Amino acid sequence: GADEIAFYKRGQVFGDPYSRIKVGDRVQRGVTWKSQWGDEDGGHEAKGTVVCVQYVLQVVGTLAKVRWEKTGHTNFYSWGFKDVFDLKKAHAGAQEEF
Repeated sequence: GADEIAFYKRGQVFGDPYSRIKVGDRVQRGVTWKSQWGDEDGGHEAKGTVVCVQYVLQVVGTLAKVRWEKTGHTNFYSWGFKDVFDLKKAHAGAQEEF
């Protein structure tokens, strides 16, 4: 029935490599960061933590809610939603503190 179709579509989203972002992932602004958001993240190299992930089945995309460390600001950002990536995963460096 309809539930099987929805589950099948959801399975496709989870199988897509671009959907592989999860709560707890460390991120920073990506190449499509919108100027309207300014420096709400705390600046170019600022890091944040994914606190929620929302899958949008109608367009097979993902929105990630991020809390930024420097500013404490929280907002939803695109992770493949309509082929836009506002975030990128941050790589842990020797200087980074968790």
